[in-house]
Amino acid sequence: MKVQWVRGTLLGVVLAGLGASGAQAATTYYAAPGGGGTACSAALPCDIATALGKPTGGGDVVQLAGGTYPYTGTTLTLAASDATLQGTAGAGRPVIQATELAVTGDRDRVADLEIDSAVQYAVFVQGANAVLERVIAQAPRATAPGQPVPSTACAVIGAATAIRDSVCTAVGNQGVGFEVWDALNGGATNGLAVYVDAPHVALTLDVANSIMRSGFADVSTGGAATISTSHSDYRQAKTFGSGVTPTSANGNTEADPQFVSASDLHLQPSSPLIDAGTEVDGTGVMDLDGGPRWIGAHTDIGAYERLAPPVVVTGVASGATLTGSVTPGGLGTSYHFEYGPTAAYGSSTPGADAGAGHDAVGVSAPLAGLAAGTTYHYRLVASSAGGSTPGADATFVATSAGPAPPCACPAVAPVRGTLKLARTAKVTKKGVAQLKLTCTGGACSGKLTLSARTKVKRKAKTVKLGAGSYRVAAGRSATLNVKLSKTARKLLAKARKHKLRVTATVAPGGGHASKLSLTLTGR
Repeated sequence: MKVQWVRGTLLGVVLAGLGASGAQAATTYYAAPGGGGTACSAALPCDIATALGKPTGGGDVVQLAGGTYPYTGTTLTLAASDATLQGTAGAGRPVIQATELAVTGDRDRVADLEIDSAVQYAVFVQGANAVLERVIAQAPRATAPGQPVPSTACAVIGAATAIRDSVCTAVGNQGVGFEVWDALNGGATNGLAVYVDAPHVALTLDVANSIMRSGFADVSTGGAATISTSHSDYRQAKTFGSGVTPTSANGNTEADPQFVSASDLHLQPSSPLIDAGTEVDGTGVMDLDGGPRWIGAHTDIGAYERLAPPVVVTGVASGATLTGSVTPGGLGTSYHFEYGPTAAYGSSTPGADAGAGHDAVGVSAPLAGLAAGTTYHYRLVASSAGGSTPGADATFVATSAGPAPPCACPAVAPVRGTLKLARTAKVTKKGVAQLKLTCTGGACSGKLTLSARTKVKRKAKTVKLGAGSYRVAAGRSATLNVKLSKTARKLLAKARKHKLRVTATVAPGGGHASKLSLTLTGR
């Protein structure tokens, strides 16, 4: 498991495990606020309760349009296994009001929506190998200090559940942000951020890149439960129970997260949690806002990734060719040079693409039509979704009024592209996984490794399934054939309906590795 929290708030949790999906043809059912259809088609969407009753498994999807879904019943249930309930990442998040969402099927996925509950739970996960990502869950305020059953934003009793890049908030003196049980046997009685109770069997919660904050207890265990943390933020003085990793170990911290406000859990620019996370198996590809999960040197601790502007260095002019370097920091970035006879500039070179990598990229632009013997000011400017960064001002003296001479400066690094990987891949009868790759922004090359979490001698372990090298031209698509190991073929054969969820680690040449999940489908 891997987790992220705040004041009884989960900001991204992963309880890692292998999942599989059904093999029958999938159907998408549509719901919209005020929907009154019965077929749940895109043209005639249903209400949310009707749409949730449609999936029968095999990868069926319930697609929610943006807007508010008030519901007067006690519980909405996603009951079919291998089903998905989702909004649209990065778009207006659908909001389910006044009820709880129960996820009872195995290998179900809930993504890109919000649940504002007026009952005991916001989200209750009972099925195994479920995935919740980019979900906001809010539980109600306790009605009185002596209320016997506390409210819980996110409750889990299903094995190997994955919750990531999400926020679970419970308000009140008995609110619990995130709770895990080994059986449906009740819960905690005070305000808690993370609580794991295992009175019957040993249970371990693995936590990474997470913020856990509460007025009473940040982290608490009961029975035979343990909580193993890494690169997470919580306070040792507010840790109760045995088996909890100290805040002094594994990259953990007790630092103030420095949220924008009590209601806005984005990090301020000065937060010590920026770039303080780690890239681990199960890390999502998008944060809670639908933006890149990894911006900067490392992922941030918390569910939201801080959008940082690119780093820019104005280089030395060679003849009339301007040089410099741009570090995009994980966001698509463009650049240009400004120049002119004064520091007010007045002219600029055409915009160009610096890619979306994490390493510095050498850039240059030739100038023409200059006045010989004139001193020119110039600077490099780069822009992305994180903002615009102007480099330092520099000067050079034009030696020719004609076109710029060939550059005598050292060769600059080519712009690296951004590789996109299809989320499903077919496996041939000979055990070859056929991965669909698309490259944008520049040429892509590097190594891709497939791995999965499984049990080896009763212990969870990450095993390598196969690897291959890729080279894709800018703006092109290609298929990478990866020969799977004998272990991989065995796992695929045992997986339900021959569908296996794995992790792909993409390591571009000279760049940082990134991880994402995909499903292998056997025949």
